[in-house]
Amino acid sequence: MGLGIGTRVAGKYRIERLLGEGGMGTVYVAVNERLHKEVALKVLAEAVAGSPEATERFMREAIAASRVKHPGIVEVFDADVHEGQPWIAMELLSGESLGERLERGPLPLAEALDVVIEALGVLDLVHQAGIVHRDLKPDNLFLDHQGDGRRRVKVLDFGIAKIHGGELGQKTKTGMAMGTPFF
Repeated sequence: MGLGIGTRVAGKYRIERLLGEGGMGTVYVAVNERLHKEVALKVLAEAVAGSPEATERFMREAIAASRVKHPGIVEVFDADVHEGQPWIAMELLSGESLGERLERGPLPLAEALDVVIEALGVLDLVHQAGIVHRDLKPDNLFLDHQGDGRRRVKVLDFGIAKIHGGELGQKTKTGMAMGTPFF
């Protein structure tokens, strides 16, 4: 049975509404009932949740994203499995992906340069932590609107990231292509 509106996860997250869906999962707005705080709850799609490889990659996303603390990386609060479905509780963002923004037309040059410079700064820290993102594209760069009216670039989706060192090292088979081919 899938997770849906009203479901309580881990005894503290109550799913409130759907935020978005993709082939690999669904993102909900949920409330941490203990802290009275909204979070984004990303749930691996039921169709792939039974795959040990898909589940491992999904949980590696939580590990990779939580390894580096930086305002340009979505903050991961918690991750686990609920009734066979892996989930990640993370910072709820306000804004749109760069891909969504580009559908309305190109960014002005100064803004485009700001986005690239911010993203490269985040990736530099990620690389220093031994992580290679491997799926950088406009849909994985989020233009988060801050409470003070400013915008911050957030790097999203570490689902296929390569984490160097330790037991999380090599997971991709030789010859296997990862990421989004057009990027």
